[in-house]
Amino acid sequence: MTLGAGVGIAVGFLGAWVLRRSKDLVASNSLVLVAPFLLYVIAEELKGSGILAVVVLVSTVVRWRGWQIPRQSQWLSGGVGVLSGVLNTSTSMNGPPV
Repeated sequence: MTLGAGVGIAVGFLGAWVLRRSKDLVASNSLVLVAPFLLYVIAEELKGSGILAVVVLVSTVVRWRGWQIPRQSQWLSGGVGVLSGVLNTSTSMNGPPV
């Protein structure tokens, strides 16, 4: 599992560095679209977690590039929380093991 995170961090820093220095918009967008898929395949081939590698990649690039997600209203956050709780309860297995 740590192999996937390590690969994600390494590729994340490399990708963020390339994105900062790239002047070509098409190449930058292509890298953003292709990198997660390639990273998933590489991490899986190395017997690591591909999903974890992609999550760490995205987190690293977002953090290093300084992107921020705008904060929404309290009502929206509360509504999303309630909806998440309802959907989690409705789809989970309750009761004794089957």
